[in-house]
Amino acid sequence: TLSSATEATVPQISSLSKTMIALFSILSVFILIALWTMDVLLSILSVFVLIPLWYFIEHLVGKFPNLPPSPFTIAILGHLHLLRDPLHETLFKISEGVGPVHLLRLGRRRVLHVTSPSAAEDCLRQNDVIFANRPRLLSGEILGYDCRTLIWAPYGSVWRTLRRISTVQIFCPHSLHLASGIRSDEIRSLLRRVIRESEHQTVNIGAALFDMSHNVMMRVLATEKYEGEEARRFRGVIEEVMRVEGTSTIVDVLPWLRFVGFKRRLGAKLKGLA
Repeated sequence: TLSSATEATVPQISSLSKTMIALFSILSVFILIALWTMDVLLSILSVFVLIPLWYFIEHLVGKFPNLPPSPFTIAILGHLHLLRDPLHETLFKISEGVGPVHLLRLGRRRVLHVTSPSAAEDCLRQNDVIFANRPRLLSGEILGYDCRTLIWAPYGSVWRTLRRISTVQIFCPHSLHLASGIRSDEIRSLLRRVIRESEHQTVNIGAALFDMSHNVMMRVLATEKYEGEEARRFRGVIEEVMRVEGTSTIVDVLPWLRFVGFKRRLGAKLKGLA
């Protein structure tokens, strides 16, 4: 009797459990759909609210400063959508439509594009101090020790001190004269290399000049030079650093991406070069 009662009870408990699990799963799906729909609706509502607000603020602020003309601006992106390769042709077409002096908005950054020789002279000679600052970029923060090197430091006391040290201590006539023997030796090595390689293959002059400059620098600083595989590896690192320092990242023009992990991923890549 006990066994038959147990056999009769077990299927009932199993069916009840399956029913509860099914109901719970269906309820969870409905809850997730409701939450997802709420997030989507809030996101869409935020877009429709923030974009008109952004245009209103830009229009209100734009009334006061005497800014150069600018192409039509898209919210948040600015004029990033207009930039196409080749870049010099794109900028030329923009200058034809807007004028020789115009303002571009790359995300949150304002960029003054000058194509007129007279305007360029006015910017670089008469008002050179105003345009002397460098933009604070992510590559400068990581590779430039928080923008404290001669390349990345903003115009001010730190930059003037670094320039004074480089002028008086590194590039002074006495220091250059002491390194003249090293330069002559490396130039002779360069000529021998070019003559030797030109007999059998095409000579990569750019790589040869880079190796010569690198050897001069290393012999001046560390009294030795790198050759072979070590020199090629070092040249690859320097080329990558120069490429990264000459470009902006998406975080530089859209800084709010710092809060969603872009800065951490880009920073890890840059720290690998530091």
